[in-house]
Formats: sequence, structure tokens, C-alpha cells
Amino acid sequence: MLRRAALALPLAFGLVSVAVSCAKREAGPSRGPTAASRAKPARRATHRLVELIPLPPKSQPHGIVAGPDGNLWFTLSNRCALGTLAPDEPSVVTEVPLPASSPRPEELAPGPDGALWCTSAGGTRIVRVAAAAPHELQEFKRLGNFRNLYGIAAGPDGTFWMGGEWRLIRMRATVPPEYEEYPYRYNGGTPLAVAVDSAGNVWFTRGNGTLGRASLRSPLDPEVFELPDPKCWPQGIAVGPDDAIWFTERTGNAVARFDPARNTIQELALPAPKAQPRAIVRGPDGALWFTEPGAGKVGRVAVHEPFAVTEFAVPSEVSRPWAVASGPDGNVWFTDDGANAVGRIDLAAARDEIRSSEERARTAGSHITTTVVKASGFAGPRDGTLIVGADADCTVSLDGKELFRSVKGHSRTLTIAPGWHVVSAVAAADGKRLTQAVQVLAGRTAFVSFEGLAPLDESKKTPPPRHY
Repeated sequence: MLRRAALALPLAFGLVSVAVSCAKREAGPSRGPTAASRAKPARRATHRLVELIPLPPKSQPHGIVAGPDGNLWFTLSNRCALGTLAPDEPSVVTEVPLPASSPRPEELAPGPDGALWCTSAGGTRIVRVAAAAPHELQEFKRLGNFRNLYGIAAGPDGTFWMGGEWRLIRMRATVPPEYEEYPYRYNGGTPLAVAVDSAGNVWFTRGNGTLGRASLRSPLDPEVFELPDPKCWPQGIAVGPDDAIWFTERTGNAVARFDPARNTIQELALPAPKAQPRAIVRGPDGALWFTEPGAGKVGRVAVHEPFAVTEFAVPSEVSRPWAVASGPDGNVWFTDDGANAVGRIDLAAARDEIRSSEERARTAGSHITTTVVKASGFAGPRDGTLIVGADADCTVSLDGKELFRSVKGHSRTLTIAPGWHVVSAVAAADGKRLTQAVQVLAGRTAFVSFEGLAPLDESKKTPPPRHY
């Protein structure tokens, strides 16, 4: 359980004295919480079935997961920070500021190293935050061709999988992280959300109306399944206890179930119109839970036929549930972008409503559309890809031939024949030279990052965690 030197201010008055602008923060490792006194916890919306814990104004909470410390962790996208709370003491929230260079954290996942890993800065950087106080952090930037990282999921082998711009990325929880990129050539190939099944297959949704599966044996040649409605916009994805792949259809206003053994898709239309289902997760009760930002509700779908859907209204007129997580306390937790809060659904209090909806579903009969779909494979590029970056303005050469002048902080991507290559960089300021040998494989991405051409400034620090 996290230590909390709580500075709990009434959230209803805005936390003006505590809020610090992301633009004024300086990057560097967190050195621990400051001394703070305990005040009366902020008032929160009390409702036994659905409860809201308010956050500072305009926090914009997005991703949420159960952390390795037994607490809930979530991103505060508009405050350049992560938040965490204990399920048995939700009134006390600890805010962990991130470096100013990593604004707008979005998604996060727990790692096997006792830390939280999150995507940030428009999906170009990764931040690691230790779950244990004082929550030391590391920021990793200029990692290959990382752009538009839409999701991050932990695999069964201790690695992470992420969906990026036209590629999948596998990353290990090392410092600095080791990673591999698997680029795809076909149009509309940007994975939005990812999930890993028990066999290690990586499943991902794509905004062009397709579902993808990449095998660890051939990650560059994924299978792609065309959905019945190409404009349904599949988004969230999860592996169910029935070994089926469940995902949301944002504009299709449905939750879908894909059976890998039969290549069938079953689509369940949602009761609420324009619900815009977004995130989905396997809940502590074995059902699938999902958010409905357009309807201000959190939904539940049973994994057994007739796949009864139960919806729970959030007690807020401006509710927009965003992400959802299975809590360590056996309840369902979610972030609410509209209500500016973290929410909890008490499963014990929800039993009667769930039982009633399942009985109504059995009486009403089937409301499911089933479609058989075909898979098609897409081969990766035959050439390799080389990405070169540097921490200073320099001239870059490949195998003794000058290629280009590189600007500090900007990487260049090259298509290159497989084999060993020698890459060198000469600093424009003082002529300092660095050289690296790199092996490029067919269809794979290799990276050369010239760190050391410019002096590093180690003096900047990140503000300590805030408590409220």
C-alpha cells in the first residue's frame, strides 16, 4: 500500500493552490513526496451502486489499470500526471507529475518490474513510473519510429505490445527498454488497441473496419479480418474467459465477439442509442465491461448466450466514461472524462440488476447478428528499415558515404538492404565523431541513436508527487 502524506483539499473549490501547470515543470527523476498535512477528504458523489470520486478541474482522466501495488492508477491527461488511489481509501488521491516534455499521458499498463508504463507526448514517448513511493520515473524518447501509440498491453511473457502508426511494437520492461517494431505496408494499418491471448497472439483493432491477429512466429505477416460494416470503427479490445476476442464498435453502436475457432463475428446492438462504446475489459466477475461515452453509462455483457447486456448510468449530467478496469477489490473502476472523476461500480449492489437483465434477455430471445468472415494475410516489406537520430546537429554517413545532415532531436528513416552496416555521425559544433555497426534484417527495423554528441543536462528535476 502506498504511503500517503496526504494534502487533501476540498476538490469542490478547485485545488487552485495545489495545481501546477505542466508547462512550468522541468524534466527529471521524481525525488519523493513533500511533507504535507492531512485535511478533511474532498466530498464525492455517493451512490452505492455507482460512485464518483472527483478530481481537480479539467484533469481529463483517461487510461486506468490495477497497479502492481494493489492500487488503481490512471492518467490525468490534461495535468501531465498520473493519479493513484487505494480501493479502501478512494478519497485520498496521490498525483505523480510527469516531465514537462511528456504532456498528455494517455494509456498505461503494469509491468513485471513493479512499475507503470505509459504512452505520452502524442504517442512518441514512453514513461516508466515506479509504483512504490517515492515513485521515481524515467522518460524514454527518440525510441525508433514511435508515433501515435494508441494502446499498450502486457503480454504473458513479461513484454508489452503497443499499436503505433502502421506498426506493432513489442517492448521489454528494461531500462532503457528493448523493443522491436513490425511495420505494415497496407493502407489504414494503424492498430488502435491491442490485447494478447494466452497463446501469445496479438490482436488489434483498426479504424478502417478490420480486426487483426499477429502471431509471434510471423509478426510481420498478420491476418486481417474484414468486419461486416467497414464503417463500424472497432476500438477497444479484450480477450474473454471464453477465449473469444471481444471488441467495441464505436460508430456501429455495438459490442462484438469474434470466435477464432470458427471465424465468426457476433454483434450485439446496444440498448442506448449513440452510446459510442469505447474501452472494454474482462471484469472480476468474468463478464466483459465497457464504457459508453455517448450515453453516460458503463455496460456489462455476459459471456454466455443470449449475451445479456446490462447498462449502469453514471450519476452525472456531463458523464463521459472513458476507460474501464477490473479493480483489485473485486469491483469495476472507470475514468470519466466528462464528469472529471474516477468511478466505481459495486458488483455486490449490481447483482439484482444483472440478474434482471439476463432474465429479460432469455425471454426476449436472440438479438445477435452472426457473420462468417475470411482472413487475408499481408506480408511485411522485404527490405529493412534503418532509423537514425542524434542529440546534436550532425552529418550522418552510411558505409562511408555521407547521407544527410541531421537536426538535433529529429530522426530520419531509411529503407535499406539487409546486412551489416556502419553508421557514423560527426557533430557540427566541434567535429566529435561517433560510429556504430548495426545489423539490418529483412522486414525489420534497426535503430541507431547517437547519444553523446552534445553534453547532457542532468540538473533538471521533476516536481515531487502532490496529494489531495
